Amino acid sequence: MTHKHMHTIDAFGADGLEIIIQGKDGRGRPFSVSFVSIEFLQYVETDQIKEKLIEYIKAI
Repeated sequence: MTHKHMHTIDAFGADGLEIIIQGKDGRGRPFSVSFVSIEFLQYVETDQIKEKLIEYIKAI
């Protein structure tokens, strides 16, 4: 992960078995994170981030 704090999620996508998240951190700097989709939820540690991801996915 480029930055440890995901403040805003601007893009959430999947490419094969990889999940890609892009957005801005708490200081407004861009970040890009990719996960193996099978292991994705073990890296999303806070309920707040999970809720933001769920909201984003439902809005698509």
